[in-house]
Amino acid sequence: DPVLHLLVHFGNVQLAVDLAKAVDTPRVKVFLLMTLVAASLWKDALIVANLFNLHDDFPQVQTKYKEVKIQRYLKKGLIEAAFAISDDKALQAHIVWHLLRVGQQSLAMEYRSRFQLQEQVPITEADLAQAASLYNDTFLQLPSVVSPILFVDTPEKVQQARAVLCRRPDPQEGRLQVVGMDAEWAPVNKSKPVSILQLATHEAAFIFDLVHLPVSAYADVIAELFCAPDIIKCGFGFAGDLALLNSVAPSGCFAQLTSFVELQTLASQTGMAWGKSLSDCCEMFLGRKLSKVDRISEWEKRPLSDRQITYAALDAWCLVELTVRIGHILQTRSADWTLLWASQTLYASGHPPAQQQQEQ
Repeated sequence: DPVLHLLVHFGNVQLAVDLAKAVDTPRVKVFLLMTLVAASLWKDALIVANLFNLHDDFPQVQTKYKEVKIQRYLKKGLIEAAFAISDDKALQAHIVWHLLRVGQQSLAMEYRSRFQLQEQVPITEADLAQAASLYNDTFLQLPSVVSPILFVDTPEKVQQARAVLCRRPDPQEGRLQVVGMDAEWAPVNKSKPVSILQLATHEAAFIFDLVHLPVSAYADVIAELFCAPDIIKCGFGFAGDLALLNSVAPSGCFAQLTSFVELQTLASQTGMAWGKSLSDCCEMFLGRKLSKVDRISEWEKRPLSDRQITYAALDAWCLVELTVRIGHILQTRSADWTLLWASQTLYASGHPPAQQQQEQ
């Protein structure tokens, strides 16, 4: 028994399992499972319970494992994944209450109705009002000026978007045009790796439907925007998105992105401990978190829900606000600093064309 305890304590769970198999007595198997439970190693405890058929003696193991996994999913905003492993009303009700506690009242009501949890989750008007207030205090929201969000799924709408996105800055105003960009995709759909491209300015947001919109309808506009040296483009970890976008469009309109500002790099230049995620960055510099509950969605299905469209637009719009805010911080430290000076050229392949040819 002490040997098993020490093995678990020092992280050698597999060796402890092998030892319990070799000894092959009920007492040793139960002791190992009890040790794992005491250490809150629920995944390992579930494996041992399955291996030694101890579910009847330790029914809490599977439930506790699911609770821990659900909490992990909820922390990442993977609501559908959390419900997928919640096979009883108590766990489902736990998720709905969690959504209320973090201010997601509309989502909580949607899942409460879908899983028929009215009895398990008796929500009052006061609960909804409190959740709405909490959401407003916690999460970033699109301002009313960014309305309506244009879902770009026809050539005519592409031109509407172009008129705003490719508008050149007025030198007399002394203000740069900044365009935030992001993309969403369905990982299981290899034939269409990118479902939508979100582009936003301070006062407008556009969702390009890359599932149904032919490349020929938007290639010229994207190339014009991406190659404009006097329009700042910004993204958060956008190199991977650009590579995926380039695989969608053989025309090469996504091959090169000039005057691009990578926000992860820009935020790091402030010297402030802002965290790692886009939500962390928003909380530090804009005073609100970015809700990620719709991050994993069926982006390839049409029509997109209003919530999906708002989420997608907000993801691009917040990039503009962050770029301007962080840029202002850096400019106050050095009068010579400008966003154009901080920008770079990003290549979908990771290298300039000349360098690619030399490597070949």
